Amino acid sequence: MDVRPLQERKSRENKSPDLCALRRKRDRERKQVKRAAETAEQHEKRLRK
Repeated sequence: MDVRPLQERKSRENKSPDLCALRRKRDRERKQVKRAAETAEQHEKRLRK
């Protein structure tokens, strides 16, 4: 268990490039999923008309 303050731990994580890349990848995937959900909704609306 890391007992150091959260801020210190966060700044150390941010300096690590692989973690940054991982976070970026997660954000990108989340955006992709969100966009896919939105387009699916729009498609459904078009079909219902």
